[in-house]
Amino acid sequence: MEWTCKRKFKKNTVGILIIFFFLSIYIFPQEINLYEEKIFEKDLSIKKTEIQIFTFPQISISFPDVPLIHLEDSYEEEKNYIDIKAGSFSSFYTDLFSKWEKNFSQYLFNFKTGYSNGYRENDMINETYLEFGIKTEKPFLNFTTNFLNKNIELPGPTFSPFSSTRNSENSNVSIQYKPDKEPFLFEISNKSYKTENFSSNYITLGCIIEKENINIKNYFERQDFWEYFCNNSISSGIFYKNGNICFGGNVKGITEYGERFLPYCDISFLEGFKFKIDGKYEIPNFWYDFQNINYKELKPEKIPPSESYSATISYQKEIKKSFLKFDISEIWWKNFYIWKDNDSNFLLEPFSEKDLWETFFNLEFNQKIKPISYFFIRFNKDFFQRDIDYIPESNLETGFGFKNDNSEGKVWFSYTGEKVFSPVTIEEYLLCNCEFLWGVKKNIRLGFDVYNIFNQEYEYAPGYPGEKRKILLYTKIYF
Repeated sequence: MEWTCKRKFKKNTVGILIIFFFLSIYIFPQEINLYEEKIFEKDLSIKKTEIQIFTFPQISISFPDVPLIHLEDSYEEEKNYIDIKAGSFSSFYTDLFSKWEKNFSQYLFNFKTGYSNGYRENDMINETYLEFGIKTEKPFLNFTTNFLNKNIELPGPTFSPFSSTRNSENSNVSIQYKPDKEPFLFEISNKSYKTENFSSNYITLGCIIEKENINIKNYFERQDFWEYFCNNSISSGIFYKNGNICFGGNVKGITEYGERFLPYCDISFLEGFKFKIDGKYEIPNFWYDFQNINYKELKPEKIPPSESYSATISYQKEIKKSFLKFDISEIWWKNFYIWKDNDSNFLLEPFSEKDLWETFFNLEFNQKIKPISYFFIRFNKDFFQRDIDYIPESNLETGFGFKNDNSEGKVWFSYTGEKVFSPVTIEEYLLCNCEFLWGVKKNIRLGFDVYNIFNQEYEYAPGYPGEKRKILLYTKIYF
């Protein structure tokens, strides 16, 4: 079966947008005031970071991230609310969030539902999400549990449609506990996944000891694909900080794949510069993609751990009228995973690329235009030593936004570079999106979102067209 794709516009698109970026710096000179906005409809792996202003010779030190366990702090939400959205493709979403305090403890409850008939035949999505959490300070305890049930239809490629469905569910329990006046932090996380044909479980146990300039971390991790296989890993690391440097590393072993030493070093120097060395050696978890993307599949097969070693130099600074951050990383991948249709069934599965060098460049820029408006740009690009499938040649998002006491909104362009699915190439595409929200009363807000405003035709993967124009109307009621 021959796959063909139409070219949507010329290659100079990125150049035009970057010229637009530099012109805006000089046309709109104002003092900066950054807003914490969610500007991406999709995660392009470009994360906003907290602004820090450095003056020589101040040094900032940071320890490596805790492996696997990630507890989102929903307690930061200030108000209780009900959010209802409806729109294109018979879409309907609800979100109920509540937070309260009692006996020096904080509690949260979150219940979400979502339904969309999809923009193609046999493209329905139906999901239910439930979360409950407790947080105390003395002693410190952070407990979160959540459950997700998700049903999606698999439309298949346009030239060979499917009529199948995928039903899955997952649950997660996460606990962090620190006794009073003790230098210990205990952590446990258990993630369970289930679909019609197989189920899996990931558990992490951790203990962190902090004493003066020393930080010791010990972790046990286990992955089970029930009735098929299991993986175990044990790691122990020690990190030392003293004035202008933090360094150390982990020794980590994974059954059947051996032990690795994972170095770590993090130094901030001069004014806004940072140098970092980091090693990663992890049991892969592809369940998020499997549950949420209808052109990917997961099989209960044992695959090698992902492994990488990176060196990064970055610069971050607020310069009167603007905020600028960029970083360049040189990464050696011993084992790197992409998505590829290796068995020719028109669904992508994890595929291992070995012994690969990557240079990664990331740029973030924000500038305030007037007291309530701002401009932003975010760009990243990968350079690999050889041709790699699936990874876009570059990603760019840029646009304008505003925010005041009663309303907020933004309009932005999202560019995705061409992607290769050997022997096919998916052409680049540019989408325009907007989101607006108005406060009509003290506790009531009305808004609308429009994605792919100009109804651009594009593809995510060969035979899988991208979503057409999507309009959502919504109301948010605080209580």
